Amino acid sequence: MSLEMLNFRLFDLFNASATPNPFLVKFAIFISHDLVTIFAIGLVALAFFRPKRFKVLAIKAAVFTGITSLIAAIIDKLYYHPRPFVLDMGHTLIHHAATNSFPSHHMLAMSSMALAFLLFSREKLIGTICVILAWIVGWSRVYLGVHFPLDIFGAFIIALFINILGNMILYKYLEVRTLRKNPANIPL
Repeated sequence: MSLEMLNFRLFDLFNASATPNPFLVKFAIFISHDLVTIFAIGLVALAFFRPKRFKVLAIKAAVFTGITSLIAAIIDKLYYHPRPFVLDMGHTLIHHAATNSFPSHHMLAMSSMALAFLLFSREKLIGTICVILAWIVGWSRVYLGVHFPLDIFGAFIIALFINILGNMILYKYLEVRTLRKNPANIPL
């Protein structure tokens, strides 16, 4: 089975039925449209109202999210993958322009912010909850018929890569900066 066929089969599995549960549809729309905004507002609140360690995490999450958004914009210019409704697949429950499907920008933003907390902070519980919420956003985009599962998975992988690379660069920068301030720490 090809990767594209797997993608289509997974889409059929997670996309809404022809007669979806109205409560589930409303829940998916709320998650899809509003949770990313609420999450971003929560990050801003952390940056302003919590201890310094939260401010650093919030700024790092915002920077990494900006970088992933830039990468997504570049992918949009270089590669086009149609959305499910463009291919007449599944059931589309919200209106969406026929823009590039890969990667999911919603999942990319949520994952980037969530992984900043999960991977490189002491806030593992918050990070785990945030990653779960990111995957719920991803599910909602497929359920509502505007993304394929590989759009969601690809967005998560991009966010993971940027978080790991960004932290490696950040720690290297901090290490070099520390050595410049205190040359006695340079190993011989």
